[in-house]
Amino acid sequence: MKNARFLPQVGHPDAHGVSASDNNAVIGLEGDVVVYREQATEVWRVSLLSVAIIGEYTTANGPYVDDYFFVFVTKPQGHHFHASYYAKGCEALLAALEDHLGAKIGCGLVKSTKLTSRCMWPPQLAGQALFRFTAVPSGGGWNRVRRMLSGQCAFDFTIEIERYLASVTGNNVQPNVTPNADPNSPRLETPRAQRASEIQDSIRRVLFRDWDPIGVNDNPKLSDEYDAYVAPVYRILVGSRSEEELIAFLQKTEHDQIGLKSAPAEQLRGVARRLLALDVKL
Repeated sequence: MKNARFLPQVGHPDAHGVSASDNNAVIGLEGDVVVYREQATEVWRVSLLSVAIIGEYTTANGPYVDDYFFVFVTKPQGHHFHASYYAKGCEALLAALEDHLGAKIGCGLVKSTKLTSRCMWPPQLAGQALFRFTAVPSGGGWNRVRRMLSGQCAFDFTIEIERYLASVTGNNVQPNVTPNADPNSPRLETPRAQRASEIQDSIRRVLFRDWDPIGVNDNPKLSDEYDAYVAPVYRILVGSRSEEELIAFLQKTEHDQIGLKSAPAEQLRGVARRLLALDVKL
C-alpha cells in the first residue's frame, strides 16, 4: 500500500490513551508554515507551499480519547502529517487557512463516530474520501505494534487521491494562484528547495533504516513512517549537533510519542552518529 500508515499516527495521542487537552496540543500558522506541538514539543511543521491536500478523518475511539484529526498531505512525495482536531488553535488555524488559500475549508465530520475520511481542500476534492482503511494482519511482526493501533487499521490514499497527487507532483502551485496562471511564471522548485528535500530524505532514510523503533523497515511502502520526526532531528543537526541531545530526543520520542519503552542510550548512539555524519548544509 503506497503511503500506508497506521492509526494512530503523527501527533496522535491514542497510543497513550489521552486527549489533545491532556497533551497540551497546540496548532497554528506561523507565517506560511503550519506548526503542531504536543507538551510544548514541536511534533511537525509543514510549509503551505508544499501542501497538496488538507483533509480530516475520524475514528470510533471517542469520547475518552481523541477521535477527530486533520491531515496535511504534501507534495511531491505525498507524505501526510496529522493533528488532533481538539488541539488548541484549530479554529483560528482554519480561519487563517481560508484567508491564505482563498477558499472555504469546512469541517464535514464533526458528528462522525466511525472510521472515515474526507478531503477539505482543494475545492475540487472537497467532500471526497481521502483514505482507504485496511485491517492489519493479526500475526507476524505486526504484533509488536498492535498496542499502538486504533482499531488495528492501516490506511492509504484512495485511487482518486493517488491520481490527483500524481497530477500535481512537482507543480508547487502557490496559494491563491489559479490553474490558469501565467505558464511562464517561475517554478518554486528552486535549487535551495531541492537541496532541502535531499536533506529531509537523507534523515528519513536513517530514521527508517537504522532507528525504526516499531520494526517496519522491512516494508519499503512504510518508508515515511517517521516523517514527523525529520524536522526536529534536522534542527538538532544544524543547531547543537549534540550526540547526547539526539539520543535524548529519540528516547523521548519512543516513550512519549510512540508509546514504547525507550531504548538504552548506547543502543541509539550508532543512530545518532549516522545522523551527525549526514551533510545537512543547504
